[in-house]
Amino acid sequence: MLASILARLNFAEWADTLPEITHSAWDNFYQECAMNGDSSLPTTIVATFHGEVVGSVSLEVIDDIDKFPHYTPWISGLVVARDYRNKGIASQLMQNASRFAVEMGYSKVFLWTYEQETMYQRLGWSVIHRIPFKGRGAVIMVLDLEG
Repeated sequence: MLASILARLNFAEWADTLPEITHSAWDNFYQECAMNGDSSLPTTIVATFHGEVVGSVSLEVIDDIDKFPHYTPWISGLVVARDYRNKGIASQLMQNASRFAVEMGYSKVFLWTYEQETMYQRLGWSVIHRIPFKGRGAVIMVLDLEG
């Protein structure tokens, strides 16, 4: 049930940006995360408000950009339902994902973005690459978890 809710939320958010990822693929990914629980990657952190799922972020070994296999783990799929944006939920999800990465023994986490570079920089992330990806300019960022 939760996997289906997360799949619907992510598909609605990312369908235009990542059209090759089907609703079914999102659902399969979240089912895998649920099976892993919080003992291995991939895993997903979920934000709720009064019992309603309002956002999520995932932590995985490799993300869509396979040009950097030595970078791991990746934070991916940050999404907050439109009605709940600008309330600090995305920041809290990112903090929780970073904390989880530290608990798993990682000293850095990575992400890529097309449009949210400024938001991530406010959260302490640094740009390490700018590359073309799927016809657009992607920014690869890192967060040092020891600093």
